[in-house]
Amino acid sequence: EKMADVDNTPVMEETFETTEEPVNTQGAAGAAKFLDPETGEPMYKWPVDEKHRCKVLKPWRFDRPHHRAFFFAWSSFFFAFFGWFALSPLLVNIGKFSPDIGISEKEDRVTSNIIGVAGTILMRFIIGPVADRWGPRWAQSGLLCVFSIPAYLVGTAQNFAMFCTARFFIGMLGGTFVVTQYWTSIMFAKNIVGSANATSAGWGNLGGGVTNALMPQFVNLMEAFGLDYNMAWRVAMVIPATFTLTIGILLFFLADDCPDGNYRFLYFYDLFFLEGSGGGGGGRGV
Repeated sequence: EKMADVDNTPVMEETFETTEEPVNTQGAAGAAKFLDPETGEPMYKWPVDEKHRCKVLKPWRFDRPHHRAFFFAWSSFFFAFFGWFALSPLLVNIGKFSPDIGISEKEDRVTSNIIGVAGTILMRFIIGPVADRWGPRWAQSGLLCVFSIPAYLVGTAQNFAMFCTARFFIGMLGGTFVVTQYWTSIMFAKNIVGSANATSAGWGNLGGGVTNALMPQFVNLMEAFGLDYNMAWRVAMVIPATFTLTIGILLFFLADDCPDGNYRFLYFYDLFFLEGSGGGGGGRGV
């Protein structure tokens, strides 16, 4: 800005220095590639939007954070549904060979199925706010690890009440659907999030069908080891319970809550509500 008085005194110039950090460069097709401020290297392997959400979906990739989160979102959903519906194809034979359970009549089996679904209805009201506050990683891992316990314990049931109680809590695994959709929604940009949500939901739901094909074979395997059916189905339930527990542990240690890291990191450094950050954060967690 130049200033001079009426007496033609020498002109004084005032300069203003501006410092601008280059936060991104333009990649292929105009996609923003955010750079690591320390190394100058791209922070993300694939193009992202202004909130660091991935603009492409490559389901066969395992890159962190976007595609690794996608993998664990659908696979955890898959194994949760595998465990949730593991008993369904066995109910008729359980009624025949485990009379103490008390599901020999069709009405009893229907009641058991209704109770198994009731658990997920309750959990789907609860788990959304949990994911909002603590992140999808904690929410999903918590669901899988905690409710793998009734999947292990259902084999110890000695009557109808014990069996249905176990099924009620196993049904809470159905809450993983909510977390799966939440997770992919904060990891992928609006141009691809519909495909990401649909793919993760479809592949996850497949677990309910696969368990109908595999659980009778697992029971047959137990019988091949010399167990009668009454004991075979009880031991076979250890398999889906172990799958559920294992994927819950793996995703907790190997995945990220959002493109910028984990919610714990973002809350700790007060980055959660910074504008223009994926999932609310402006830093990268571990």
